[in-house]
Amino acid sequence: MKWRIFLRIFILIILLVVLIGCVPEISDIPRVTKGVIDLTRWDFKKNGIIQLNGEWEFYWDQFLSPGEILSSQKRSPTGYLILPGFWNKQEIEGKKYPVKGHGTLVATILHQPYKGQMGILPKEINTAFRMFINDILIIETGKVSTEESTYDPNILPKNASFHTDGEKTTIIIHIANFKDAIAGSNYISLGTDTQIFKLKNKNIAGDLLFTGS
Repeated sequence: MKWRIFLRIFILIILLVVLIGCVPEISDIPRVTKGVIDLTRWDFKKNGIIQLNGEWEFYWDQFLSPGEILSSQKRSPTGYLILPGFWNKQEIEGKKYPVKGHGTLVATILHQPYKGQMGILPKEINTAFRMFINDILIIETGKVSTEESTYDPNILPKNASFHTDGEKTTIIIHIANFKDAIAGSNYISLGTDTQIFKLKNKNIAGDLLFTGS
């Protein structure tokens, strides 16, 4: 029907406008290295959203609490999982891990103090997870568990806003997978809450465009 064609064209135009607004203006984009990403020179208002790609600390078969992660006690990760990526598709310290299981991902962000609200959007984490910013639970989808019998999968994308006025922020993710053929995480986007809200709407519009709903 003609109205469906016009709707798809309209959505495509919106997507193009949003994409142009989200493109960073610098070429040297920071990455997570050994669990840390330095964003002290990243201006979210000028450079836009950044994806937290790179080497996240990975703790296999453990759900470490924010208290354990944020304590001054030294900890040794199982290895580093490259995101976006999946633990059953990568060799971590020379070893591949089974698709079924659970673990903790950690990344520490170094940044300038920001007075406004920040936003974060995991595109897809397989297949149940909870995310903490420092010691605050901000996102939970499905039910994470160490056992398949008490686990409930859900990969519905969710965004969250949070406030951080310091110079360091730690992201902690508990992941469990006992269903999907891959286990890990797709892109995790960080920006101001307004930027992330627009990105989520863009993703929804894209889904509508390609499904023809």
